Parts: sequence; structure tokens; C-alpha cells
Amino acid sequence: LKCCTESDWTSAKALRRLGGDGYAIADLPQLGAYFVILRKTTTALAFVEDWLRYAEDPEILMEPTDTANMFQAPGYQRHMADQSIFSVLFKQRGFEAMSLEEGHRAVQ
Repeated sequence: LKCCTESDWTSAKALRRLGGDGYAIADLPQLGAYFVILRKTTTALAFVEDWLRYAEDPEILMEPTDTANMFQAPGYQRHMADQSIFSVLFKQRGFEAMSLEEGHRAVQ
């Protein structure tokens, strides 16, 4: 999602709790989590387990009810919940995403 940074689509509270509030994560484009292909390895299983564990934390998963995000991130739109968690964790682990075009070719 080239036009959408983490800070636009992830609440400031979630970014802090995930350790992704620095510019190296927050200012990068958010990755979509609508189509995910994983090879079953210990690394992939650990990643998915962490993704689930963080998704079970209401402080990270839920949209904030206050207006703090509008002041902390002027481009903030809304919190994308599980997609935000996926995207931050993916970047923190140094994984590389394939382009949308490569993804389309992989499923043809």
C-alpha cells in the first residue's frame, strides 16, 4: 500500500505497544494482510503465533476512543487492527514482501 504509512493506518498506542513507533517502522508504507502465503517453518510459525498473541491484546487491536492520534500523527485515518499488527511485525523481523504483481503471478 504505497500511499499509506503505518502512522496513517495504525493507532499511536498500538505502534508504541508493538515497538514500531520509530520512523524506521511508522513512516514506511503499511503492508496489506489480505493475502498471505507462508511456508510452514519454525520462523513462520513463530511469526503467526506472535501475530495472534498481539491480536488478542485489546490495547493493540481496538480503535482508540480518544483523539490523541490526530495530534500525534496528522495523517492518521483509522486503525487497521490485525493488518497493522501484521505489517509492523513483518518489518521488525526483516522479512521482504513480494510486489502485488508478483503475488498475482504466484496464484495464477
